[in-house]
Amino acid sequence: HLQRLKLGTSYVDVCSIVGTMLKSLPPSKQAPALVVDSTGTGRPVVDMMQKAGLRPIAVSITAGHDENRVSSSEFRIPKRNLVSILAVLLQSGRLKVAPDLSEAEVFIAELSNFKAKISASGHDSYSAWRESVHDDLVLSVALAAWYGERKVMETSVTWSMGR
Repeated sequence: HLQRLKLGTSYVDVCSIVGTMLKSLPPSKQAPALVVDSTGTGRPVVDMMQKAGLRPIAVSITAGHDENRVSSSEFRIPKRNLVSILAVLLQSGRLKVAPDLSEAEVFIAELSNFKAKISASGHDSYSAWRESVHDDLVLSVALAAWYGERKVMETSVTWSMGR
């Protein structure tokens, strides 16, 4: 499932939409994981999701080198780690994009515009190469891939929500 909410969707509506999606999943032995980008303006959404009982796993995306577990449900992860895991899964064929997904074309377009940049001093950065292009779906899928690959908790389904 890939879904981009309309720009300007209120945080209250975001929580409601995500909560409805989670409740509509078939019963499972383990609850699905909801992985949420808590970087910057994502923090209030995480707080609202916690109050709504959705039990989000908050990930703050950093420019650093080390992954840090802040608490049982909060992490600081370098963007390079997220991008690397996504690249490995795509290149190995373990992650494929179903062409009938409603946002498949948008996701593929974001992937094709997503670039790694390395400065003369060796500093790396990852983003869409044009400022007008979004990378929300790429980072959302990368968060889910990171969580799934790290097996932070055993889950049958992993959900992720980008910024």
